[in-house]
Amino acid sequence: MTYEESPSQLIRNMRSIGINLDPWVKNGLLTFHAARALQQGVEGHLTAIQEAVRIANPDVAVIDPISSLTSVGDEIEVTSMLVRITDHLRANGVTTLVTNQVAGGNSDQMSGLSTSSMADTLILLRVLEQNAERNNVIQVLKSRGMSHSKLVREFNFTKAGISIVDAYISVDSVIIGSARHGQEAKDRLRDLRRREDVEVKRRKLGEKRRAVDAQIEVLEADYQAEMEALEAEVQSLEKI
Repeated sequence: MTYEESPSQLIRNMRSIGINLDPWVKNGLLTFHAARALQQGVEGHLTAIQEAVRIANPDVAVIDPISSLTSVGDEIEVTSMLVRITDHLRANGVTTLVTNQVAGGNSDQMSGLSTSSMADTLILLRVLEQNAERNNVIQVLKSRGMSHSKLVREFNFTKAGISIVDAYISVDSVIIGSARHGQEAKDRLRDLRRREDVEVKRRKLGEKRRAVDAQIEVLEADYQAEMEALEAEVQSLEKI
């Protein structure tokens, strides 16, 4: 169910990142219900979604974005509609993905339309502007009944699909975008200097070990000489 793009737009846009939806549409495994939010009221959209689900009998349903319906109803009406459609889809065993656009994109702003309380898994997507560039980041805020990463990760749209970049964790922060390359270079230089410092300390300790061994040899030689002199003196006394 899409309220901002036509099926042809969605197929074209997905093809730009290496995902071809045409085969799934042709074999009937993917169907679209596209409508402009202003075409009807909230109740009309709810009825249309229920009918689309009845006809398609899907395993998975995507509603993108539910926030578009706030143009034809207030937040209470849209939230009520979302609760009802979510209950309807769950009752029919349909896994549902709902997108919701929120202003700001901070984790503490994800309570709009009560999506955070209804969702089993809540994923936050943001665009961060820093170092004169924009970077996409993804974070799992919660996932009921399963463990999940707490890290913020970077993701990119490529011709081969969507790639999630492993977080680069520096000494005191998580680095994303082109800044990670500079930070990686700094960290490599810091590690190189630490290894060089360790090697210098190892050489100094080696020199100290050799100096200690030399002193031990001198002391042992002195000891041996004094012992031989003492034995010679004892022997001379025995002859008297």
